[in-house]
Amino acid sequence: MRTSSSNANGARACCRCREKKIHCGREKPSCKACDSFGVNCAYPSTNDRYAVSRVRSCIECRRQRAKCDRKRPCSSCVTSKVKCIYTAASVGGGESTAESDSGAVGTNAFQNLITTTTNRTYSPDNLNPAILLGSDAHPAIVTPLHPSNPAQIWMLWHIYMKNVDSLYKIFHAPSFEKQLFRGVQNLQTIDADVETLLFAVYFAAITSVTNEDCQDRFSESKIVLLKRYRYALEKCLTRAMFLEIPQLVSLRAFVLYITACRDAPVTAPIDTLLALAIRLAIKLEVHKEHSRGQQQSSRFITLGERTNTELRRRLWWHLISLDVQIAESSGTDPTIIEGTFNASFPSSMDDGELDDNSDLPLPPLPGESFNPETYAINQALDGFADTYDQEHKIDMSYALVRMEIASGLRRYAFSEQFCQINGYEVVSTSAARLQHVNELVGKVNMKYLQYCQRNDFFSSFARNAAKLMLSKHLMLVKRADSAQQTLHNCTQVLEAAVGLRRTHPSWAWTLRSYVELDVLEVYLHSLVDIQNQPAIWDAEYEGQLKHGRALSLAAVERGREHDLKLCYPKQWKRIESLHQRLNDAIS
Repeated sequence: MRTSSSNANGARACCRCREKKIHCGREKPSCKACDSFGVNCAYPSTNDRYAVSRVRSCIECRRQRAKCDRKRPCSSCVTSKVKCIYTAASVGGGESTAESDSGAVGTNAFQNLITTTTNRTYSPDNLNPAILLGSDAHPAIVTPLHPSNPAQIWMLWHIYMKNVDSLYKIFHAPSFEKQLFRGVQNLQTIDADVETLLFAVYFAAITSVTNEDCQDRFSESKIVLLKRYRYALEKCLTRAMFLEIPQLVSLRAFVLYITACRDAPVTAPIDTLLALAIRLAIKLEVHKEHSRGQQQSSRFITLGERTNTELRRRLWWHLISLDVQIAESSGTDPTIIEGTFNASFPSSMDDGELDDNSDLPLPPLPGESFNPETYAINQALDGFADTYDQEHKIDMSYALVRMEIASGLRRYAFSEQFCQINGYEVVSTSAARLQHVNELVGKVNMKYLQYCQRNDFFSSFARNAAKLMLSKHLMLVKRADSAQQTLHNCTQVLEAAVGLRRTHPSWAWTLRSYVELDVLEVYLHSLVDIQNQPAIWDAEYEGQLKHGRALSLAAVERGREHDLKLCYPKQWKRIESLHQRLNDAIS
């Protein structure tokens, strides 16, 4: 006969009954419920009121916010044909472990994270989100961190679409907008992936506007909103376990966050974050051009397959562009090596021509016969893009120009060692570099600029921004010219950059560091050299020198007003130092 423990004596339910939330008779050594199911009955330690940890849903169900039956594997993962993995804390609050459907346990599912050293080389390290992103890694409810008014969510989405999406094209906005429309009706039930990307959208949208706009539209300062949405995004990424189980949606949100972070007044280890994003992209094979299997090649290519291919290309080449820009600003070499990837350059396709859920076949190439019973396209799709690019494309024009310039810079703008490792021709003279830039100018003009002739605001910005980026690089390779010529070139580019920011503020914020501040730094260097060596300056150019001093002073004062030291701390510190040297030389 069983010995029953009285509730009055403070006996507690057994572990299994607590987990299943069912009545426990508290009989010992085994309760009736456990006996009826034929399972072992265990009671928690009386010394630790928090000793029992409920078995949580599997990782995939938590990420999707789906109901999990906690089987091994669970029904939801079996239906979705994904690996079912559980995490649970050991009794007494021990370290977390990961348990898969096969029962195997690993102490850390993702050991090969990347950390940055002083020379931008990366080695495996065991970082976690708390160290990586600067906040604690415990799960948190992020629903209260959304804007309180749904109208503000749509306002942020509108700002993102206008100011950010047209510049970068990191994800397919029309598809996401449909998901957002369903999710914003009830934020409590919004899909976890949509929520992660949505907070990245909030962050990027706020980055693209001024503090005054934030106060007017949202009644809060820019820095407060950025910190809130950054915190929420970090929590979403932690919840999605994107380090252990990276997903394309989480990676796109992470890359968007890194992209916006470069121009936001918040501190972040951009080099380390980018290195991690590249590693996760490689883990997801975004860098590879997936070939179609023999069975697939016998049927038509669907629009959904084409869309998936294009979006992966866009993401990888955006990472290449970021890698080049960050290497330029830090004076080091890019980390992505030629030959380690074969992802083709993205096509210039409008977002309206893509649909990741469509199973419709792509149209045949011009002049190709169409037989609906035997229709198959077995040739490279890039030929289709090449014949189609020159018609009316504008959606991807600016993003493609950025990628094209980044690809060209890899071949001449970095060290000889980088050229040798990548198999490029070593460019060691100013004349050779100038030839490379001129070839790049011609290529960009032939492929893009001559077709960007629409008479609208964004087309105007895309043309002028491309010319400014190319002009900056031409100016940099011509720095060996006379001081007068260098100052003249800098004046032209700097004034044009300031003018573009005034006429197109919605997009020109992205050029502030990449063009305007880079040129200002060279400008101040030239002024300091001239001021210290007056013999190299002819008296007839005194007016131009005076104009240069006034222009540089105005640029520095404007940067102080806009708190650029918060957005670009290292670059602005160099500019302030040069400005002080110029003042000392003048006085």
